[in-house]
Amino acid sequence: MKRKSFAFWVLQNRNLNEIFGRLSDLFFGYLIFPFSFITNRNPLKWVIGNKTGYCDNSKYLFLYLHNHPEEGVHCIWIARTDDEKKCLEKLNFEVYKKWSIKGLYHCFTAGVYLFSSNVSDINYWTSGRVVKINLWHGVGIKKLGLKGSDIYNPYSFFNQMMTPYNYDNPTIFITTSQLMTEHFAECYSLTFTQTKQIGYPRCDFMLQDKKKIYQYVVNYESSEMVHLIDSFQFYSKVFIYMPTFRDDQVDFMQFSGIDFEDLNNVLVSKGSLLLVKMHPATRMNFDIISACSNIKLMDKHMDVYPILPFTDVLITDYSSIYYDYILMEDKKVILFPFDYDSYIRNSRDLAYDYLQYTPGKKVSTYVDFRQSVIDGGYEINDRSWVIEQFWGTNYQHASAKIVNLVKYRK
Repeated sequence: MKRKSFAFWVLQNRNLNEIFGRLSDLFFGYLIFPFSFITNRNPLKWVIGNKTGYCDNSKYLFLYLHNHPEEGVHCIWIARTDDEKKCLEKLNFEVYKKWSIKGLYHCFTAGVYLFSSNVSDINYWTSGRVVKINLWHGVGIKKLGLKGSDIYNPYSFFNQMMTPYNYDNPTIFITTSQLMTEHFAECYSLTFTQTKQIGYPRCDFMLQDKKKIYQYVVNYESSEMVHLIDSFQFYSKVFIYMPTFRDDQVDFMQFSGIDFEDLNNVLVSKGSLLLVKMHPATRMNFDIISACSNIKLMDKHMDVYPILPFTDVLITDYSSIYYDYILMEDKKVILFPFDYDSYIRNSRDLAYDYLQYTPGKKVSTYVDFRQSVIDGGYEINDRSWVIEQFWGTNYQHASAKIVNLVKYRK
């Protein structure tokens, strides 16, 4: 595979404000980076962040620490945007922006960084001598990093200078099963001592009793989310469509053949609702959905995990959400890989065989997709096998295990 430059990929796929922000980070970052190796760090001060906002495993570990003060950890969220900061301030959480004076102070003096992608989720430039815990953001079958990502070139000096955080190894990388441990170790040159099979905090949350989840939503989430979940009671079945991100940023929905007007009529006749939730990095126009009574386009930045337990059927393609969703025993799935050949050619090749490692009924045309909605989704016959492969027994109590691991790490 011919590898591209991540920096050039950013130039092609980000707007001017985002590019300027990255360049500013580089200029200021290289100036302050040496100081991060000489500051005094508190092992019980932990900073947490996530590059896509207040969500993912970072969010749910942060909530665990907030609700368990007996752990004795001073936990602070590092925000990237004003909106993210305001969101956490409304919840009375301690939060500072990445480049604020207080944000820099706490990043320079925290002993532990916890993040869901790489250390830049918090601040690479303040991370000297810190304990770095990569919670990661999903199991799955996609090739990543050294295993074949088209934009991760380990041999490019230019890449390493422009995006050093992509090449910075964590102290601990959280994995799930033996299969996934081997996968991520190969993708990111991780050693046996760096990987720990524990599981994901977001799955801890998702697998709780629905009443407990709903109470959490009322207490901590937006009124928009509360109203959305409350509206589910008026439908016989709730579908959620979550296609994965395409690196080539094409308008892939035009190739799906979905006739949203016709699909809406089907949903109305069945008394069902379809939620459409795109990946945060996807940029597409869905104006047509606004006219559909039984199809709702969700904010692509909305955290979906408080909503998933209240849905009935997941529709997806190659997304890792499939593996999280099937942990809930009463759920059904529709797999819609309509652009399989194009996806593995232009976006991401797969590390494992799609048919074997993503079992379930697959449809590739709108006619079959439409019928699958009428049928109400399908059971996963090999569900136990898939869980064993991708999760082992590591999908409960992950937050407590991670905290214990970090606090008593030798």
